Amino acid sequence: MKKRIWHGVLALCFLSNITVFSAENYHVIDDLTPDVVVEVKARRQLIQNTASVSTVRLDKQTIQEQPQGDAIKLSKLLSNTAPGVVAGPFGQLFIRGNHANIQYQLDGVQLPESPSNMFGQSISLRNVDHLELITGGIPAEYGERLGAVVNVTTKTGGEVPGGTIELNYGSYITFSPSVVLSGSTPSGNMHYFLSGNYSQTDRGLDTPENGALSLHNVSFGNNEFGKWDWIVDNTNKLSVIAFNAQNSFQIPNYAANPNSDSQKEHNDYVQMVWKHAFSETAFLQLAPYWKYASIDYAGDPARDGDISFSENKHTHNFGLKGDCTVRVDDQNLVKMGFQGQYSRSSGHIGILTPSGNFEDSASSTGIFESVYVQDDYALSKSLILNAGLRFDATQVDFSETTASDSQLSPRIGLSYLMSDTTKWHAFYGKLFQPAPAENLRIAFSTVGGGTLSPYDIKAEKDDYFEVGLTQQLNQTQVMGVTLYYKDATHMLDDAQLLNTSIAQPFNFAKGYAYGAELSIQGQLTPEVTEYLNYSYEIAQGKGLSGGIFAFDPADIPADTYHYLDHVQVHTLNAGMTYTREAFWITVQGLWGSGLRTGPENGSSLPSHFTADATIGYTFSQAKCKVSLDILNLFDNAYPITIANGFNGSHYEAGRQLMVRLVKEF
Repeated sequence: MKKRIWHGVLALCFLSNITVFSAENYHVIDDLTPDVVVEVKARRQLIQNTASVSTVRLDKQTIQEQPQGDAIKLSKLLSNTAPGVVAGPFGQLFIRGNHANIQYQLDGVQLPESPSNMFGQSISLRNVDHLELITGGIPAEYGERLGAVVNVTTKTGGEVPGGTIELNYGSYITFSPSVVLSGSTPSGNMHYFLSGNYSQTDRGLDTPENGALSLHNVSFGNNEFGKWDWIVDNTNKLSVIAFNAQNSFQIPNYAANPNSDSQKEHNDYVQMVWKHAFSETAFLQLAPYWKYASIDYAGDPARDGDISFSENKHTHNFGLKGDCTVRVDDQNLVKMGFQGQYSRSSGHIGILTPSGNFEDSASSTGIFESVYVQDDYALSKSLILNAGLRFDATQVDFSETTASDSQLSPRIGLSYLMSDTTKWHAFYGKLFQPAPAENLRIAFSTVGGGTLSPYDIKAEKDDYFEVGLTQQLNQTQVMGVTLYYKDATHMLDDAQLLNTSIAQPFNFAKGYAYGAELSIQGQLTPEVTEYLNYSYEIAQGKGLSGGIFAFDPADIPADTYHYLDHVQVHTLNAGMTYTREAFWITVQGLWGSGLRTGPENGSSLPSHFTADATIGYTFSQAKCKVSLDILNLFDNAYPITIANGFNGSHYEAGRQLMVRLVKEF
């Protein structure tokens, strides 16, 4: 009886996007329950008629075959493999014209934000079973950060106790050991997965000058992760996830300027998920969570010049998320839910100027509430309608003012399977993206010498449109084409505090983004898989409706659109993997036309091309894997940004060699 109910729950999870995997990857993926394995095999019909969303899906085997394997950063993995994803310095991602605003979900629970100027990434791919990137057609169940959604499903402990020891070593004296332990109790009702990692390198951040030598750029960190799954009885399951991530960075300097700036970051997170099956067709999930994040930036007055900064801030987030999924009948899959979150930020920014010392110690509290309902309605075998309604509200209380906003957001998507090999989709939705609860008016006004204006930053509100075609080309190849357009009011962007990483959101009065994406993926032969993605994007804004304290209003004309600094008009990435028995080799390439630069971002940087490769072999009897990674194969240390943002300019790292050793036990 237990297996029967949890098989039903598993089916509902897949259908409702609580847990999603790719039918195109053809790999075995571990189930959320300990004694169920789902095997996905290639079929003649590769296109599934599901609700309309733009997604990229990657499983753990695909991740392992990438250069750097599961030691790769999540931001680099996505920018190398997904369409419409542009990488910035320090791990930011710009997707479809958005400046960050990416939502991360861990086993169906939305992670609270960290302070905006953190460099480190708290999600380690060593703990990921599979992930899904949603870039468009986002249904009503997702809210708040809607530049994209990254759904991460973490690994679950195996039936037999075991684990792995891994060692990475390479260029820039990069050293990263890690260990994984997993297993279950003798009864099989309790499963555990534990991991720990340490990393250090002499090139932690992108450098402000081009050159192989990276001065004052050491970084090191550690992260620990634990997951416990307990099947209580036939209808109840509890999961607990906890992780800790700490990172320390030296700030790289210009060669002629001694530097002692540094930054320390800390993230702690705990979530508990209770899953209850009312029946094989009704499923409830409740998840309380807590996250703590802190940042400590120490500036160097000798290096910074007339104005120097220090920052010490921390944020506590408490939240509860609930979702209920019901298969009403053969035509209707209904999902509804809510989320509430309370956040409190405190700390200070110290400012040293020729006229004296200033301190911005304003604290803030924020409350976020949302409710939604949606239905995947099968109008016919070939026509599926996803219709949903979502309400979001925010209230932010600063020491001297309160800001609040809300929106009711309808979203509707239509998926039409014209034949077994052709599918059309269309989507329209209203999006509501509140600004991060940061108030740096004192710091910006002190630097700019202006008057202290009221807090005026608003939530971005969008009308979003998307149409697309998915076409199966042959037995193993699928092509997708997507067009999108976003009309934005109070479009969000970030302003940086002189040459620091301290960022403050602001609003363009009006803005828009549009683009096109082309994607081809599949298998060329039984041993060779490949993908190719191309994206074209434009994003512009005009006027200033929020964050006036951070600018001279004359710098942003009210009647003239100009490019946003995070726009790269043309982006192309491609990759090919050859596997045969215990051997694999992967080659990837990335070409971009360059981010914006110059007055009003009127110019673009030169185009750039970089390539990565990996070659590896598994020694089955010894339960050992060894691989060699070559990053930036052609040693093209191209400019990522010039005269734009933190330290002004940033350059990609040159050629790097990495060796990975993995031993199972």
